[in-house]
Amino acid sequence: MSDDIRGIVVSTPVIATRGRLTVEGSPLDAQELRYWLLFWDKLNFPLIEGINIGAGDDGEFLESIGVLERHRVSGTRIRLFAEPEENLPEEQFQCHFMRAFHELEAAERGTWSLATGDRSITLDEDPLEECRGVLVRLHRALPVPDHDVPLDDILRFKDKRRDELLALRCHLEATYQRIAGAPDGPLAIKTELAALDGALADFLKATRGGAIRRWRPTSVDAQLQILPGVNSAAVAFMAGLPMLQSLLTGVAASLSVSAGWGLKGLSRENGVPWQYVARYLDEVFSPQ
Repeated sequence: MSDDIRGIVVSTPVIATRGRLTVEGSPLDAQELRYWLLFWDKLNFPLIEGINIGAGDDGEFLESIGVLERHRVSGTRIRLFAEPEENLPEEQFQCHFMRAFHELEAAERGTWSLATGDRSITLDEDPLEECRGVLVRLHRALPVPDHDVPLDDILRFKDKRRDELLALRCHLEATYQRIAGAPDGPLAIKTELAALDGALADFLKATRGGAIRRWRPTSVDAQLQILPGVNSAAVAFMAGLPMLQSLLTGVAASLSVSAGWGLKGLSRENGVPWQYVARYLDEVFSPQ
C-alpha cells in the first residue's frame, strides 16, 4: 500500500458455548461494514482454516471490486470443538485475528488497524499492556451511513468527497500523533484540535444534499500505542469541538483523552491507532 492508504482488519461476532463456535447474526455486521467502508481504503476479513465463514452478500460484493481481501494465516486451524483443558475456540478465534493483524502490520508497517467491539471481535487482556496506550474518544463526532444505505451510494460519496475525507484523516492522524508523543496535554495540540474541529465540520457539511439520506451519529474510540517513557496519564484531557457543535443539536460533540491499553509486540510511532471501536447512537438524521 502507498503511504496514504489505510486498512482495517475486520471480523464477525462469535459466541463460544460448550466448546462450539457460532457466528451471531450476519458474517459482517451491516452497520459496522458501512463505517469501515466509509473511512478505510482496504478491509481485510481473514480466512479461518477449519471453519467456513463467508463474507455475506455485501462482503462478496466488496471483495469482487477489490475493497475487501481475505488474508490467510499460515499454520493455523480452528477446531469447532475443544476439550475442557484446551483453549476455547473463542480464544483461538481471537488469536487468529491477532496473528492476521500482526502479519499484515509486518508487511506494511503503520498501515493497518484492528476493528473490535460488540459487533465484531472482542479482546481479552492477554495480548494487551496496561499504561502503554492512550485512548482517544471522539464523542458523537462522526456521522456514519445507516445500516441499510446501499454500498454503491457510499462508494460514490467517497469518490465525490475524497478531499474532505482525506483532510479529515490527515487532521485526525496529526492530532493522534501529537497526543501519542507529547506529555503536556491539550496545550501541545491546540492547533491540531482546531484543524480537526474544522475538518469534522467540513465533513458534516459534505454529507448534505447527497444520495445518502440516512446518517447515524457515532462515537469512536481509538487506541494509540505510545512511545516508551511517555506517561499515558499525563495526556488526559477533554476538549469541545465548537465548529462541529454549531452544526449539531442535542448531545455535545467532544474529544477526550485518557490512559489506555497498548498491544504487546507492537512498535508504532506514526500516530495511527492500532485499534478502533465504534458505538452508534440510536438516532438517525438526514443532513439539511
